Amino acid sequence: TWSVGIMGKFKVQQAKVHLRAAKIRMQQSRNTKENEGKLARKDVATKLELKKEDLARIKVEPVIRSDRFVEAYEIMLEYVELLSARLEIIDREGVCPPTLLEAIATLCWAADFAEIPELVSFRDTMKAKYGKKFVQAAIHNEHQKVATRVMHRLDTAPPEPFIVNRSVAVAVCVRVRVCEGNRELKSTEPSVVTMSK
Repeated sequence: TWSVGIMGKFKVQQAKVHLRAAKIRMQQSRNTKENEGKLARKDVATKLELKKEDLARIKVEPVIRSDRFVEAYEIMLEYVELLSARLEIIDREGVCPPTLLEAIATLCWAADFAEIPELVSFRDTMKAKYGKKFVQAAIHNEHQKVATRVMHRLDTAPPEPFIVNRSVAVAVCVRVRVCEGNRELKSTEPSVVTMSK
């Protein structure tokens, strides 16, 4: 059973402001991570051209991490849009609607890992609405409601060796030839493709 917070403490407008701010910050962070990934890919390509594959393996890890964060942001942005459209329902209902539980639990959990300070403020509004026990349950994923994909992509552990090796192996393919009748297309630089869970 999901407990209810202090009556009258939840403010729809306040929650709306926090969600809007979180959306803007996530979009900015997503763009930053994408740019970081592009720069890291070039660095990996350079190391491979110099036949420094051991360094390329080290350099490909930030690429993988950036890509995972971007994927997590995309998922969380969908949750933000959903909750923004359902705030009136949240305000009206005494307990958390089952259809919104995953979105709310995931954003509360992600506040500690996603590098989005505004999610902490949103989590506070959920504490005001549903109580401290509700938020703590989400933080510790006690009821297994946090989206698994988001948890995996915000994992701070180094990427698995097989993912690193696979990403480098793809990057080693300096030229890609695609036959279309008599046409042959050649890439002009190494391509780094990351493989995340």
